[in-house]
Amino acid sequence: MKITLIIPIHKLDVEPSLIQTMFESLSKQDDKNFNILIASFDKYRQEISKHNIYDVKYDYLSLPDELQDIYPNYTEIVNFAVHTINTPYFSVLQYDDALNNSFVKNASIYSEAYPTVSVFLPIVLEFEG
Repeated sequence: MKITLIIPIHKLDVEPSLIQTMFESLSKQDDKNFNILIASFDKYRQEISKHNIYDVKYDYLSLPDELQDIYPNYTEIVNFAVHTINTPYFSVLQYDDALNNSFVKNASIYSEAYPTVSVFLPIVLEFEG
């Protein structure tokens, strides 16, 4: 199964280390059968690239800065990006989050086991304490 991980970025207002953690989690996926699509505005392209210290390969869906009023929030950018992918499945990753190493592998296992199901949430929760 091929999946696209969509990373919509409306504003870069987090610590750079969080973006690096996101790229690290992508680089450590057990199953490498996925695409990455970062959807954001032109003005963030270099800043995002600068924090990709793990050399993760991704496509960049560049929205002209003047469209920030048309796509004013996260949801609008996700909707725009979904219409550009060509894989049967996608998942949305916040740029300040990290995926468990088995996320893509689990999504693939679920989609093969349950081919008539359209939505999967292979989420791993970790509790401290």
